[in-house]
Amino acid sequence: MNPVKNKKILLTTGIFPPEIGGPATYSALLQKELPKFGIEVEVLPFSTVRHLPRWIRHLVFLFKVLNRGRKVDLLYSQDPLSVGFPTMLSAKLFLGKPFLVRIAGDYAWEQATQRFGITDSIDDFQNKKYGFQTELMRLLQKTTAGMADAVISPSQYFAKLVSGWWPEKIKSQAIYNGIDFSDIANNDGDFESKTIISAGRLVPWKGFDCLIEIMRDLPDWKLFIAGDGSDKDKLSKLINDKSLEDKVFLLGKMDRKDLINKMQKCEIFVLNTTFESFSFQIVEAMFAGVPVISTNIGNISEIIDDGAEGLLVEPNNKEAILGAVKKLADSALRAKIITQAKNKASLFSIEKTMTKTSEIIISLTQNWKPGIFINNILLRYFVCGITAAATNIVAIYIFTDVVGIWYLYSSILAFFISLLVSFGLQKFVVFKDVQTNKISYQFSKFFIVAILGVVTNTVLILFCVEILGIWYVFSQIIAGFFVMIQNFILYKFFIFNNK
Repeated sequence: MNPVKNKKILLTTGIFPPEIGGPATYSALLQKELPKFGIEVEVLPFSTVRHLPRWIRHLVFLFKVLNRGRKVDLLYSQDPLSVGFPTMLSAKLFLGKPFLVRIAGDYAWEQATQRFGITDSIDDFQNKKYGFQTELMRLLQKTTAGMADAVISPSQYFAKLVSGWWPEKIKSQAIYNGIDFSDIANNDGDFESKTIISAGRLVPWKGFDCLIEIMRDLPDWKLFIAGDGSDKDKLSKLINDKSLEDKVFLLGKMDRKDLINKMQKCEIFVLNTTFESFSFQIVEAMFAGVPVISTNIGNISEIIDDGAEGLLVEPNNKEAILGAVKKLADSALRAKIITQAKNKASLFSIEKTMTKTSEIIISLTQNWKPGIFINNILLRYFVCGITAAATNIVAIYIFTDVVGIWYLYSSILAFFISLLVSFGLQKFVVFKDVQTNKISYQFSKFFIVAILGVVTNTVLILFCVEILGIWYVFSQIIAGFFVMIQNFILYKFFIFNNK
């Protein structure tokens, strides 16, 4: 290990402990382990804005990324859309910093499955067209991956899938999710007979409904399901409808230590999923000495050789799952699988994962050169102008529809907020004026220019419509263009001239 000092990254993630799920676990490991390689990690989770209205949260998150991203060497996202897209915009359009993204799922497919009733598998999904919202999400995540300086996926299977989104631009590389085994105690072999445990987000593709249904065919067995998610109420209803309250138990959220302890007290771990980029729970169960039954999809076969480190079945095949459960009643087979599974699990150590990840981060930060946006002042000016305009619209919506202020008052408040945002972007991003001792004086001149812009816009529209007879919409476009040029010149030579 050759640490490279003074490297700092901003890690943006959709979920982070105490939230549960693969991205949360992985992000916590990065924060804990990368400093050993000389890389400091600052985490910005989406939970900091999730309480805001849907139209607002992504814009606020963008500003948070911009603020914190100024002080780091690289921006690293844990998904391609909810946090990945605003992080990509910040890195590539505003900050001029290298951007790395880890893609462990197809967000468009997940949302289409949960919200729009799509039942296609993730593999079939790649080759079909769907509705506007699904295709928009697909385009945005493809753009994020295509604009990234490097893309990491947690398996060979998924690296190939992601690279297929945009073959000319995306070259995803596989780095398996590292597991921290240091806090997993040896299994003493003392488990409760005829108990099955499963874990994960309670979402359709995890197949918990199938596991619940097969419990009618397993007399005297119990099923424990750890996790939370959108299907919680649906699964609770299914348990009640099948009169399985004394056989199936939803454990809710569990922290990692408690979940592993619970696993070790059960006879079998079963994962009946139709999609998995990389399962922490499978590897942890293997290392913890709990035999695994899982579906033969995605990258699972990269972790388990059927009959060697576990048993593989087809998704939602009730007969196959029942047969696998009965097979593991053979103590000799069970002992063989436990031994071989633990040896295989050790290949997915956190040390190997962090070594490869740190090499990518260090390579990107050492060889980074800003792209055309950072070197093009007019392009920065245009994008920052659009951002300020979007801020104005969002602010009006918040004050009018959320807070309940009269729309005319809302427009005044929104104007001043967008003015502040525009000032900050023009000063620090467009003209790269980092002086702080003249901010008040500069803002007063900025305000005068804004008022002058309103006057110029009004005069030009009147002239175009009343004198030249041009349609008012085209007149506004013409006036807006001239105001944009006027403001740029005044910003550059009247306000932010550093010479």
